[in-house]
Amino acid sequence: MKRRWGLLSKMVSGVSGVNNNTWLLVPETAAYLRISVSTLRKMIARKQIPFRRLPSAAAGKIIFNRRMLDYWLLLNGKKTVTQSERRALGVFI
Repeated sequence: MKRRWGLLSKMVSGVSGVNNNTWLLVPETAAYLRISVSTLRKMIARKQIPFRRLPSAAAGKIIFNRRMLDYWLLLNGKKTVTQSERRALGVFI
């Protein structure tokens, strides 16, 4: 995960005109990704999504960079039902 985070950071920093300061909290991120908060928390626990934990002074809040989430979605986008069914049947596109 750390390697992938580093690659995503380089991709984002290399894009001109990108506002890297757009940070989202857990509820906002869940809404942005159109998933439930509990699903997002499971993804955090499994380290399946890029996130940052703020220092203890901020009560260990978890934040997400919106641009990093966009790139993460490009790399790990949801599969359609058809793609999932084909994979389960061993049929590849």
